[in-house]
Amino acid sequence: MKSIQLGPIDLNLLRMFLLVYDTGSVSTAGARLGLSQPAASNALHRLRSRLDDPLFVRTKGGMVPTHYAQSIVDDVRNHLTGLYRALDHRQTFDPQSNETTFRFSISGLGEAMFLPQIVRQVLKSAPHCQFRNVSVTHDQLPDALTNGRTDLAIGILDIRQRGIKSQTLFKESYSVIAGAGLPRDRDRTLDLTKAKLVLPVPELTYAQELESWLSRRGLNQNIVVRLRHFGALAELLNEFDVIAIVPSQYASRLAISDRIRCLSEISELGKRDVRMIWHARSDFDVATRWFREQITQVLSEPAA
Repeated sequence: MKSIQLGPIDLNLLRMFLLVYDTGSVSTAGARLGLSQPAASNALHRLRSRLDDPLFVRTKGGMVPTHYAQSIVDDVRNHLTGLYRALDHRQTFDPQSNETTFRFSISGLGEAMFLPQIVRQVLKSAPHCQFRNVSVTHDQLPDALTNGRTDLAIGILDIRQRGIKSQTLFKESYSVIAGAGLPRDRDRTLDLTKAKLVLPVPELTYAQELESWLSRRGLNQNIVVRLRHFGALAELLNEFDVIAIVPSQYASRLAISDRIRCLSEISELGKRDVRMIWHARSDFDVATRWFREQITQVLSEPAA
């Protein structure tokens, strides 16, 4: 059991701990606190002595947390964030003058489907803000949210990890679509086993789940084209005798433009939650909280 020295502790040491954890660098963490390199190293040394643990180990890739540091970081972050939020009554956010760059991670489909709505909503109140889609793969998303590479992500996501928070925005189903010009009497949804499939497999959405569903039914051998993006989908459907399974909202948008024909919804796949996820580290940032509120306004059901 660790012989932790209880008693008064400088909260700046805990801030230093979180910054080293997030940046992987003592000098970078110190700079953000206005400390020189020696002062930053001394602060970390003091905390190590107080907690009786190295906390971080230096590697070629940066400072790596020990098991003990990993086990306490979420609690330290949550409690410190709550404390600062409770004490800092002056914390405000003025959308009209703010020039924040909001970083998020959404797929190419998300860009096409709801990014315009988000940008329109934000710029109404915050005309000087900017946006950056850093589209991160699903397996890298927890780290990207933790280290601040992205502020939030939106998609059919279910990441259960300490520190990761989520909010369901709306529910999405799946539909089978075909080219608008194909004969209407050839409704292949009645027998998917004989259909040739085009499968969009964007990095941050539903691809893995859908491919697993097809595989369980022996339909993965019917996939003739896998797409990283959706740009060529309508053209492929209209030029070749193929079908595709896509989110129903996207299918409806293409159908309205007369580019494709919706054949049916796949009820067996049910409805999936489209979530917004973020790390608890950003709860203390008023600009990011405001950004999440704007997204909620435009995407939460029934508006979606």
